[in-house]
Amino acid sequence: MDGEEHSPERNPVRPATGGFTFYYLSGGPYRVSWDGGALVVAGSDEIPYSSSTAGSIEVKKATLRGVYRKMS
Repeated sequence: MDGEEHSPERNPVRPATGGFTFYYLSGGPYRVSWDGGALVVAGSDEIPYSSSTAGSIEVKKATLRGVYRKMS
């Protein structure tokens, strides 16, 4: 919760049968900080996506921002 950007280690993904190994960031870079009394978690991830019709793997970028406040 230091407000600095952190990046988790890369994780290998290996298909169950043949194929190739690729790597993805589990959770991608993220930042956790306080905004007044709220805890803010912001980050992004690159998710491998396989389309059965295209027969290829694309990487989609997803972003998130969660704001957590204590309920009274």
